[in-house]
Amino acid sequence: MKQWWFCFSIMEEIVCKRKKDYSQKAERFRLLKYPYQFRSLLRLNPLILNYHINKPIYFNFQIPKKSGSKRNILSPNESLKKIQVSLNNYLQAMYYYTKPKCVHGFVYNPYSGQQKTYIVSNAQPHCNKKYLLNMDIKDFFPSITAKQVKEALMSEPFNMSNEIAVIIALLGTYKKALPTGAPTSPILSNIVCLNMDKELEEFCVKHEITFTRYADDLSFSSNNRIENETISAMKEIIHGFGFSLNEKKFRLVTSKGKQVVTGLVVNKKVNVDRKYIRNLRAILYSWEKMGVELAAAKHFGATDLASVNIHKFIRRIAGKIEFVGQVRGRDDGLYLRFIYKFHTSLRSKD
Repeated sequence: MKQWWFCFSIMEEIVCKRKKDYSQKAERFRLLKYPYQFRSLLRLNPLILNYHINKPIYFNFQIPKKSGSKRNILSPNESLKKIQVSLNNYLQAMYYYTKPKCVHGFVYNPYSGQQKTYIVSNAQPHCNKKYLLNMDIKDFFPSITAKQVKEALMSEPFNMSNEIAVIIALLGTYKKALPTGAPTSPILSNIVCLNMDKELEEFCVKHEITFTRYADDLSFSSNNRIENETISAMKEIIHGFGFSLNEKKFRLVTSKGKQVVTGLVVNKKVNVDRKYIRNLRAILYSWEKMGVELAAAKHFGATDLASVNIHKFIRRIAGKIEFVGQVRGRDDGLYLRFIYKFHTSLRSKD
C-alpha cells in the first residue's frame, strides 16, 4: 500500500511540474517584445530567419479526398519546417490556457506532452441527442489571412507586441494565408478562431445546444429542435468572423437517421461506422484465406504481385484495427477479435 501511494505521489509530482513548466513556457513566449528576444528563444540565426520570412520555400502537391476530389498541400522545406515545429510548441503552450472546452483538434496536452487530435472527445458530447447539426468551414486554412493571425496575436488574451506578431504571421503564412501542410497552421487557426469559438459557445449554452469544433468541422446537438432562426444566428456569428460555410456539407439529422461527428457514429455512443467494420473484417478474412500477398494485391487493386508493398499493407491494417480500439476501447470484444486475427495471420506469414 505504501509503495503504491509513493508511486502515485511521484507521478502527481511529475504531472504538476510538467504543467508548471508548460505555464512558464507560455508566459515567457507571450511576454516577448523584440525580434532579438524571439530569435534568442528559438535559437535562430538572424540571416536564416530573414530568409524564411522574405523567401519562404514550399512544395506544392495534391492528395485525394474521400469525396474523390484533390486536396492541395503546401509543405515547407526542411529548414522552415524545423522553425515552424519549434514555434508551434510555444504557440500551443500559450493557447492551451485560453482554449475553450469546445475545441478538440490539434491541441497539446501538458500532462502527456503530446499533441491531442482526438476525434473521439470531439464526438462524445453529441451522443444520444435528438438533433445533430454539422457545418463545415469552406477552405478553412487558406481563408485565414496573415492580417487575421497578426491581429489575433495582438488582441486579448495574448496581447503580443506588434513586432513579434508580425514575425509569427510571416513565418506561419504563405502568400498571405495559412498553408495547408505547415506545422503551425492548425494552432494559428485555433488562435484566430478563439473569439468565434467563445461566442458560439456562449450562444449555444443560452439555447441548450452542445457545440464542438474540430478544425473546420463544427457540430451542434440538442434534445430540443434546432430552429431555423437559431441556425441563421449561428451562421451569422461564423460569417461575422470572415468565414464561409460549405453548404454541401450542411447536415441536420434527427436520432432516427445516422448521426455522424468527425466520421464517428454518435446515435447512442461513440462508434465506428458499420461500413468501416465490414471492410476491415473482409480484409482480415481475405488475408486468412488467401495469404498476405494476394490479400494485399486485392486491397491495393494491384495486378502484379511483385509490385505489392506487403509491409505497407500490414501497417495499414494494424492502423485500422488500432483505430477501432481507440474509438470502442481496448477491452472491446470486436477490437480483441480483430487483434487476435491480425496476429494469427501475421504468424502464419512467418
